[in-house]
Amino acid sequence: MAQKKLYPITAGPTKEDLLAGPFTKDGDARTVNFTMTSPSQTGSWSVDALLAEVTPEDGSGQSWCFAGFIKGFRPDRTAEKLVKIRGYYDSRSKKGWIVYL
Repeated sequence: MAQKKLYPITAGPTKEDLLAGPFTKDGDARTVNFTMTSPSQTGSWSVDALLAEVTPEDGSGQSWCFAGFIKGFRPDRTAEKLVKIRGYYDSRSKKGWIVYL
């Protein structure tokens, strides 16, 4: 099985916005925005994620694991539908990673 690529997150939401991600706002899905780079660090793009789950990673109150979907395209531009993701995010440094599943 091929190893999945980690896409670094270089900017992202506040802790409050991240934790509110799995909840709807006025009946509409709430999105959370991340800025990511390619694994080779050659380009960056912004994605809106629909988070289904956010859990503490280490008890610090700043490190989080998440799972959900990205609507739109993959970095290789092969999908125009919801793509399943999981990832890690540090709300203090606003850095982390996303893996497309």
